[in-house]
Order: sequence, then structure tokens, then C-alpha cells
Amino acid sequence: MNNNKGLGNIRSMLSEEEDKMTLYERAVDMLAVITKMLERESERPGKSHEEDVTERFRKQGPKEFAGLDLSRTARPSRTCLENLDG
Repeated sequence: MNNNKGLGNIRSMLSEEEDKMTLYERAVDMLAVITKMLERESERPGKSHEEDVTERFRKQGPKEFAGLDLSRTARPSRTCLENLDG
């Protein structure tokens, strides 16, 4: 991807009120724009972002999880109602 083109797109998508925004507001606005751009790039034709992410997650194999310590993760060993009973 051409970085100059990407930066131009980001600048053009930022609001005209940029001069009135605080530094924090500018950063949040820019991150929102970047996120939208990346989501658009990652989507495949005919699929929503959620469908695309779900499909990619399903395709991940054990190699992606090999270094993770899953011993501290929540385990769905009981139903929600059983958990309420203690």
C-alpha cells in the first residue's frame, strides 16, 4: 500500500472542524478513520466484516495458539443458571 495515498485519504476524511479539536479528539478521530480503512481493506467482496473475521478465526490452526497459556481462561463447565446457584 502506498503510504502517501493512505495519509491523503486519512486527511481528506477528517472533519473540517479539526482545528477546533483537542489533540486527544484528533487522535481518536484519526484512529476511527484508520480502523474503517483497515476494515474495508480486510473485507472480501460479498462478506461483511463480521463474517470475514469469523471465517478467518475458524481457519486458524493450533500453531496460532501454541504459545498461549489457556489455564487461566474461563471454562464453560456449567450453565449460567448453575453459576447463579453457586
